Amino acid sequence: MASDCRDATNGGKMIDCIHGAPMTSSQFRRCALGLPCVAESAHMGHPDFRVEGKIFATLYRRGGDDFGTLKLKLAQQREVMAKAPGVFAPTSGAWGRQGYTMVRLRDVDRRTLLLLRDALFASWMNAAPASILRHEGMDYEDSSSTASATTGASSLRRTRKRKNIQKAQRTTRKTRKPG
Repeated sequence: MASDCRDATNGGKMIDCIHGAPMTSSQFRRCALGLPCVAESAHMGHPDFRVEGKIFATLYRRGGDDFGTLKLKLAQQREVMAKAPGVFAPTSGAWGRQGYTMVRLRDVDRRTLLLLRDALFASWMNAAPASILRHEGMDYEDSSSTASATTGASSLRRTRKRKNIQKAQRTTRKTRKPG
């Protein structure tokens, strides 16, 4: 199941994937698939979400609970764990020490829904190749916090608007005849 390449904010629908707490695996899946150029696949028997073939999130079930895993940078991992320690935790072993972060979906509440959305977007940005980020109008800098990653989503709209205005101005200049 793949989605087409579209605006990272998905016309504001990124928030629409979140309908209430606790979060379900279906809502997590809808959020992940709402990001640009994402395809759902499977890895080691678990659903995963990929951007241009690179995994940025997974879903799994253990002991009757649903979990998500996000590919975060260490600074991003520390940030989300500090803001919601009961919801976010490093995955076990070396993967966790590299920033891979587990999300216990049943513990996501109204207070942490937007933090999860921001972390999911940061995870997507961490995995997305530069060509996708450029296509989406993002100038990816080393965003080490989830706040800067989500600022990217809102600045994406401003960047696109600015680029469209510049394109229109160039077109207008080309069509004007010297008088």
